[in-house]
Amino acid sequence: MADVKGFRPDIRLGLARTSRFRGTLYYPDLEASYGRWPFNKDTFEPRDTDTYYTVQSVEAYRLELLAYKLYGSAFMWWVLALVNDIRNPFTGPKTGDILRVPDISQVFTVLHTL
Repeated sequence: MADVKGFRPDIRLGLARTSRFRGTLYYPDLEASYGRWPFNKDTFEPRDTDTYYTVQSVEAYRLELLAYKLYGSAFMWWVLALVNDIRNPFTGPKTGDILRVPDISQVFTVLHTL
């Protein structure tokens, strides 16, 4: 069955029964899409002020936890997703992945130019 936009959701994510995301609909047709964001992966060019972070096992698939730890706000999860080409948070980041973390000043500069 398609949703109001005509996309077909797939509920087979393979998540644990205890996962709070268990009932989340997954849209495989949108796997290669970032949605309608006003920026793309190239918006945050690599800089000397970037840091790199290795994902720990308790942080795997939890961009909001990583964003809170690295930026102090879970709402910054999208920056990590965009910069590290994570188009589906249910498939990454995995334990051991090394993420590029743009400096918060660069993030604010980009946001203020919108």
